[in-house]
Amino acid sequence: MTIHINDNGSNVTMTTIGTDASHPACTYSGTRSQNRDFVGASGSFACSGTSGQWAMGVDVSPDGIMGSFIGNGISSFWGRIGAARTANVVDTGTGLYNDLWFPADEGGWGINFLDQGDTAFATLFVYDPQGRSHWYSASELHRAGPNADDDRYEYVGPLYESTGPYYGTSFNPSAVNRRVVGTMAFEPTLDKRSADVIYTVDGVQVRKRVSRFAFAKNSLAGTYVGHVLDIPGGTPEAVNITVVDGDATTVMDTSSSRGTCRYASPVIQTGELRQLEGTFSCSDGRGGSFRMHDIAVQWNGFMGWMDAAGMASGKIEGVRTQVN
Repeated sequence: MTIHINDNGSNVTMTTIGTDASHPACTYSGTRSQNRDFVGASGSFACSGTSGQWAMGVDVSPDGIMGSFIGNGISSFWGRIGAARTANVVDTGTGLYNDLWFPADEGGWGINFLDQGDTAFATLFVYDPQGRSHWYSASELHRAGPNADDDRYEYVGPLYESTGPYYGTSFNPSAVNRRVVGTMAFEPTLDKRSADVIYTVDGVQVRKRVSRFAFAKNSLAGTYVGHVLDIPGGTPEAVNITVVDGDATTVMDTSSSRGTCRYASPVIQTGELRQLEGTFSCSDGRGGSFRMHDIAVQWNGFMGWMDAAGMASGKIEGVRTQVN
C-alpha cells in the first residue's frame, strides 16, 4: 500500500491507500510524541466499513520509518509497520549522523553526536594543555549551509565548558556553571561516513577529519517481508528476505514474483550503519555487483539504499517476521 504522512510536530495525519478490497483506504489522525529518534502517535482511524483507535511507535530513518503498530486489523502489540520513502534520502531530523566519531589513527578522544529536527547536541571529549581529560558540549548546533567551500551543509553553534558538583555528592543543579569557550561546526561529507569538525576553545582553533566508529556489529540476521523501490517513480517489488549474518560474510536471499536472488558480501559496519558490497545472482538471469549502504538496523526491521545491476538505485526495507 501507499502511505502519506503529514506531521506538524504536534499532530500526525496518515492516509493509507490499499491495493485491493482487502486493504481499504484508511485515514489515521492523532497526537504525536518524540523520544530521541522515536516518534509515537495515537488517535482514531476510519476505513471503509470500520473505525477505531490506533497507535504506533516508529524509528524515523533517512530512508523511511520502521516500528510497531496497533490499528485496523491488528490488535497485537507485535504488529509492525515499515515504509520506504518514495523520495531521496532525508537527512535532517532522522538521526543520520547520530554516532561516535573520531579519527581512525587518533584513538583516545572523539565526539558523540545526536540530532533531532534541525538541532544537534554534541559532546567533545579531549585533553587540556596539561594532558588531563576534558570535555565540552555544543547543545545548540543548528543546521546551516550550504558551506561556501564545497556546498556541504553543516551544523554550527556555540561550544560550552561546564563545571558542577562533585559526582560523589548529591547533585545540586544550582552548582552547574556553563561558559562559552568558542564555536563548533560539524560538516558531514557527501558519503555521510566522515565529517570535518572545526572548533575553537579560548582562541585555539582545531580542524579534524573524523569518521564513524564501529565497535560491534549490528546483526541483520533474520527473516523479513519487504520491498525494493526504484527511485524515482518506480513500482515497489514485494520481496521475502532471509539474512544469514556470519562473522566474516553476510548472505541475503530474496524471493519475489521475479524469482529468487542471492547476495553475498563481507561484513562491513560503519558506526551505527551497516554496509553490504559484493556480488549477486538471480534465477531470472540478473547478476553482477551490488551495494547496499547506510542500512539502519532496528528492532523491527531494517531500512537502507540499494544499487544493483539490472535495477535503478532504490530503497530497500524489510520488516521482521519474528519477535526477537
